[in-house]
Amino acid sequence: MPLPKIATPKYQLTIPSSKKKVTFRPFLMKEQKVLMMAMEGKNDADVLRAMCDIIVSCVDGIDNIDTMPMFDVEYIFAQLRAKSVGENVDVRIKCPKCNVRNDVSVQIDTIEVVFPEQASNKIMLNENLGIILKYPSLSDRKPDPKKINTDEAFKFICDSIEMVFDNETTYTRKDFTADEINEFILSMSAEQFEKIAKFYESLPYLNKQIDCKCIGCQHEFKVDFRGLQDFFT
Repeated sequence: MPLPKIATPKYQLTIPSSKKKVTFRPFLMKEQKVLMMAMEGKNDADVLRAMCDIIVSCVDGIDNIDTMPMFDVEYIFAQLRAKSVGENVDVRIKCPKCNVRNDVSVQIDTIEVVFPEQASNKIMLNENLGIILKYPSLSDRKPDPKKINTDEAFKFICDSIEMVFDNETTYTRKDFTADEINEFILSMSAEQFEKIAKFYESLPYLNKQIDCKCIGCQHEFKVDFRGLQDFFT
């Protein structure tokens, strides 16, 4: 006689970048086991891939996670983790005044994605001409500015332009070649190119601010958690 099946609840979340509502289920022990094994290996790439595989398995309507903005991936996983393992994550925070470590519980299902003022991916180069950039994803994450060279930086920006438009015409990726978009970027003024640079300096990010009171010196201070890594390290 087959064992009874365990019912799995369904929840809903809104993807931050697109505002699309999707349904999801908590991840199961078979999926949590894969994540735990990846975390034991202490390889960031393996952990990220395990997180992505879990999202694809648990969330309806995720077609290609490798093209999703990183902040979407982090936000979705935080919501999944809250419904699967628990809404609170225990973290240890060092007091900035006396260096005593404090154990703090953070409610991760209240994490929000912050969109800085300059984070809009629609950039007007002048009154009549603009571009649409894509947010860095798993396949083309923002490069480390300390390690990237000039050619790599220009290639990254070329690959990130999804659309060019003016008052009369809209040009999508299929409408221009790599050489044409490279020439387009090289024809920009320094001021116009700076607008693109500011976009990548102010990308959306996961954020949660909590109030703390040190158990050692009673000093009260605030802690800003930015990005998923802050919550799970």
